[in-house]
Amino acid sequence: MANIDKILEQFRISQLGHITKCIEPITTYYKLEDVFEIFTQNPEYQAIPVETNQGMGIILRDRIFNEHKSLWNKIKNESVVNYIEEDTQFLNSRDDIINVSKLLLSKETIHFTEYIVVFHNRNYLGIVSFLD
Repeated sequence: MANIDKILEQFRISQLGHITKCIEPITTYYKLEDVFEIFTQNPEYQAIPVETNQGMGIILRDRIFNEHKSLWNKIKNESVVNYIEEDTQFLNSRDDIINVSKLLLSKETIHFTEYIVVFHNRNYLGIVSFLD
């Protein structure tokens, strides 16, 4: 965590890295039961990043908790692969928050995802939401 703190100290208040939440990513080998437990143990998490064969994705708390309450016993051993957000977006930690906000709210942006994966020097850093 000390390395992450040093990285986060590098960012100006106007850069995306300044507001990034550094959450340890899971892999697609996790079961939904594991994801549920992570969310339960970390109530501040609204999303969890997932490392996939194609890169990174996001699983949203609401999707796990709200959509499947009645089906929980049937799905808890499923792979997380089916629950990764399809339109995950990726940004650089040094991107300017104002410019990113304008881009995400522009007419060119077809689909806006609630959480965005942030990279620093081509390595995963964390996730960020402009809705927090």
